[in-house]
Amino acid sequence: MRRPQCARRARRGREADAIMDGVPSFETLTTLPSVYAAIVKGALEAEGVTVILDGGGFEAIYPTRIGSTGTRLMVPQEELERARTLLAEFDK
Repeated sequence: MRRPQCARRARRGREADAIMDGVPSFETLTTLPSVYAAIVKGALEAEGVTVILDGGGFEAIYPTRIGSTGTRLMVPQEELERARTLLAEFDK
């Protein structure tokens, strides 16, 4: 006997949740032009903060301010406050 479609989806959802339990949740720290984002990423990583960059594809090829959305610096939720503090120190 076949399981109903919704039961299979629910089972897949529970399996995905179990897999994602050990994966940290990332939050956006700030958005910067891609060149600056790379510099800040290096500075934060030097302080021990995990950083991933998201976006900046078009801007990386054709650097321009017109219509630029920038690159998002994303850090694990547990490290967000420390990263904000370090970012504020870098801005001084």
